[in-house]
Amino acid sequence: MDESDRSGKRLRTALAKWLAEPDESPVELPLSKVRTRTRRDFLLWSAGALFAREGSGGSFPTRP
Repeated sequence: MDESDRSGKRLRTALAKWLAEPDESPVELPLSKVRTRTRRDFLLWSAGALFAREGSGGSFPTRP
């Protein structure tokens, strides 16, 4: 095996380890905090959808 083959294999291995997802670890949260975050995320998503709908209104032709 050539030296360049070894360094290329090491580089690919290091890159694969760097890009790998971290292991999942459970996080304990109080139920009230989970409900608050879920509600907030839903409201922000809904507001974003409404703004996107209104913003795209000018780009579509209107019916005669």
